[in-house]
Amino acid sequence: MAEKQVKPGKLLKKHMIDQIAKRFKTATHMLITDCGKLTNKQSEDLRRRLKKVSSDYLAVKNSMCIKALEKLKIEGLAEHIKSTCGISFGSNDPIAACKVLAEFAKESEKLQLKAAYIDGKIITEDSLKKLALIPSREVLLTKLVMCLNSPVRGMVMALSAINGKFVYALNAIKEQKERAPR
Repeated sequence: MAEKQVKPGKLLKKHMIDQIAKRFKTATHMLITDCGKLTNKQSEDLRRRLKKVSSDYLAVKNSMCIKALEKLKIEGLAEHIKSTCGISFGSNDPIAACKVLAEFAKESEKLQLKAAYIDGKIITEDSLKKLALIPSREVLLTKLVMCLNSPVRGMVMALSAINGKFVYALNAIKEQKERAPR
């Protein structure tokens, strides 16, 4: 009996799905976009911006993307993949990538955020827009340091004021004694 021969196209598609799944597997976040109307130049600009925040961007055929997600057993995300699919993924700060995509979507109006998979949870388009409004990690850390520093700074100012008043009082006594007749 002759074995069924696998067509090269199917083998290539299987390999591509495996490669996509392999790249998604290491990601802590995946942001789904509709990128059908983007030009090559705009896509490259978007990739460059996302690279700065340690995220990658792939334009993937819908069926391959859905099969890669199924292979990784990620449920609920496939329903958001309708038109031409672009996925931003990475293992660093998902909010930074969300900000870049939201900013790019405002500028070009050809990109649309659809949904996201962040730390095992599906996030809808509305929630993504809210996430994009959160200040960056660096800004939040700066605010935290300022809040922690404020009471300490107040205490230092109060203690230095006491010392200043003490020195002022000593100077006043010195001047008073210098003016007094001997």
